[in-house]
Amino acid sequence: MVDFLPETGPFAFPLFNREPQLLAAALNSPALNRGMKGPGIALVQTSLSILGYQNLLPITFRTGKPDGSYGKETDKAVRAFQTDQLLRVDGDAGKYTLAALDRCLSGWPTPKKPAPPKSIPPKPIKSTHYEIGTGDLKIKHDFRPLGAPSKAVTQEQMDELHTYMQRFARAAWVKMPLASKHLRHYFGGSGRTVELDVSAIVHGAGSARGVYSRELAQARKFCEMLPVGKHSIRSRKPESTSFEKDQERNYFYAIGGYAYWGTGTVEITEVAGKKNYDLEFRFVMKDYYNWNPNQGVDLPGVKFPSGRVLWPEIPVKDRLMDEFRRRGMAKEFHMKGSTTSKWSWTEGDPPGRFKDNSKPLPLVLDGPGMTPLH
Repeated sequence: MVDFLPETGPFAFPLFNREPQLLAAALNSPALNRGMKGPGIALVQTSLSILGYQNLLPITFRTGKPDGSYGKETDKAVRAFQTDQLLRVDGDAGKYTLAALDRCLSGWPTPKKPAPPKSIPPKPIKSTHYEIGTGDLKIKHDFRPLGAPSKAVTQEQMDELHTYMQRFARAAWVKMPLASKHLRHYFGGSGRTVELDVSAIVHGAGSARGVYSRELAQARKFCEMLPVGKHSIRSRKPESTSFEKDQERNYFYAIGGYAYWGTGTVEITEVAGKKNYDLEFRFVMKDYYNWNPNQGVDLPGVKFPSGRVLWPEIPVKDRLMDEFRRRGMAKEFHMKGSTTSKWSWTEGDPPGRFKDNSKPLPLVLDGPGMTPLH
């Protein structure tokens, strides 16, 4: 133990020199100890707090104000300080204890401070539809091995049917241009990916327009959970749906079912206590053009405006269409595409109420609760 420190002279810490109670205590006349009160004790409590011993001080001090009373908590804090400074541990703030306090407060090496409390991590943002992230999502397609040709159909019959289907594809162009395009691409055998015009599809198909509207509403709801700043968002997983055969024949025969999801970047600012949202939203569609062996479809008939039938409706089994692939007369292919638009709204706006900032207007929304502002 160190029982003696050389005289340090007047305090270097200015506030100590202005307090008579501390000047007297520096001469042990008397030293500060339990039961005493006064402004000098309040200064000792403040000094101990600066040096990291605030958790040992009275509760009243921990709420922001020293109480100036030398009780058991102050005695405990002084003892801890004396231990760290290798002084005699008696709990009294006298000559050597005050000199050590003065030294620490005047730029000398400070004693070891208690570890700061661990920061509390922010609460995770919970959403079943969207998350923070970038990049497109992956989907699984029902790829099938090529397999051996069927023995139930001859090559001559397949050649005849191939000619028939190509003629049908050209005839179908009248009423179903996209379905005709995809069917001819299938028989073309290149297997190249086809780029979908998603904006045109959403404009032209009511079911796709509703899907887009719901996806945008879910993206907005997630954006409103985020703090001020710029964030990249995306769907948590792809969803899937299909076109309606009776009302959307062109898209039903061209695509059928498809997967979709949303991605985007949102910038959130705050003005006058209200958040403003600017979202660049990208809606993605993806599918794989193939014929499932266990299904069938009725190819629609084609009529002239006069009513004369150009092509009758015929039932076709998917297994037969897939036979073209097995014989190398056709090839399946990917279909994908996206459309991007910009939307803005202010905190407190009714759900679905947006201002469309895109030029030209990408979409006219008529899904539930969707009201674009122009």
